[in-house]
Amino acid sequence: MQTRGTRGTRGTDRCECQNKIKTIISRSRTTLKNKRPMKYSKQLFALILLALLSSAAGCIDGEELQSPKTHKDEATHSHGPGDELVWEVKEKIADTDFEIWLGHHGSHFHGGDTIEPSVAIMKNGQAFADAKVFNQLVNPDDIETALTDEVETVYEPGTDEEIAHYAQGDLQIPAEATQSVIRFRIQIPELDEFSRDASVKIGH
Repeated sequence: MQTRGTRGTRGTDRCECQNKIKTIISRSRTTLKNKRPMKYSKQLFALILLALLSSAAGCIDGEELQSPKTHKDEATHSHGPGDELVWEVKEKIADTDFEIWLGHHGSHFHGGDTIEPSVAIMKNGQAFADAKVFNQLVNPDDIETALTDEVETVYEPGTDEEIAHYAQGDLQIPAEATQSVIRFRIQIPELDEFSRDASVKIGH
């Protein structure tokens, strides 16, 4: 399964901000050391309080201020109306506990469009996340002829709107196509590698 996303720079941001706070306090002590003790204590306290308020506003936890990751960076891939999952093939793999569904996002395609193939893999009725799935378009009149490069997909956990599936391996439909075939190459650790095809109608 392809992995996605990396942690932010929280540790680096925290160290930088803590160093800044220490520098402020050190300079304040140097500047105020010749003043009266009571006045020195009050001013130093005020500076420390200001530094702590800055930290609470997000200086230390820099990760919270970063822009949210999307698409392949994290599992935040979503689809709008008209781009729902459509399943073309549902197959129980003989003599195994696995079932696969083959399809794509969206239902209306034209030559030159991008299509996002999708595969759901279940073992004993439960989503299976440990496979690797690749997809490409092949010529419907000669399925041994590839029309696109093969692209690896990404596992998307289930949501309230969609079941868990592998997707995000977008492919571009040839401009002149009237029909296309999606070829899925599937690697499941417990089984031998296998391929399956799903046909897609193309409108003009």
